[in-house]
Amino acid sequence: MIRKIGLVGLVLTVMIFLFGTYSAKAKITLIEEDFEKKVQKNVVEVYEKDLETPAAARIIIDELLRLDRDLPLGKDVVVVIWSPGGNLSAALAVCDVILALTHDVVTIGMGQVASGATLILSSGTRGKRYLSSHALIMIHEPWFILPGGILKISEVGGIGKIGDKIAETMYRLIAENTGKDVKQVRKDCEKEELWLTAEESLKYGKYGLADKILTSKEIKLLWEPKEKEKKNSKKEGEKLFKEFFEKIEKNIKERNK
Repeated sequence: MIRKIGLVGLVLTVMIFLFGTYSAKAKITLIEEDFEKKVQKNVVEVYEKDLETPAAARIIIDELLRLDRDLPLGKDVVVVIWSPGGNLSAALAVCDVILALTHDVVTIGMGQVASGATLILSSGTRGKRYLSSHALIMIHEPWFILPGGILKISEVGGIGKIGDKIAETMYRLIAENTGKDVKQVRKDCEKEELWLTAEESLKYGKYGLADKILTSKEIKLLWEPKEKEKKNSKKEGEKLFKEFFEKIEKNIKERNK
């Protein structure tokens, strides 16, 4: 009877060990998949209504900060922009975060990039600000949206004082990002909406609103992991998984003593 119990106990111990090993391997597989997704998903998108309110912009800011914290060193944050703009203070907040990140920020403008969205495009890391070949870029004087219609900052009376400060902040940021004189930026924006083709955007000021025009193939490759990055992430992942698996085995052994 004792021998049977001993045999049953041994079988149960082996089954528990095998189950624990299988579970550990299953967990390792899940961790590996999550790790790969985290490494590859480095894109933040700024589309149609993403700048309409501070609340909407905060989602972009949260994602930028998360990527800056989680991405491996040397991997860029990519911001894809296809937006008519929106709330200027929200766009300025996104720009402040982009300029503060540890990682380089690649900005890619596609379709229509206007108003506050142009600020975000130009705030990317210099040399890594891109446009699709048929993108259209626009800058203009900030507006007040009132019940009677839309007015430019310069058309508003006393209530426009805060607007003047916001406008000057925007003009200075464009000047810093492009190398163009701030007085000329103000003049360009106050006249009317200034629409630029992708080629013209590269020539706006010393540095341009963007640095390069991309082909469709290049746009796709920009946020696909390169072979070297894939190998490095896999090597780092394997090390983490090995350590994790060793801890699991150690815990199982201690539990079965």
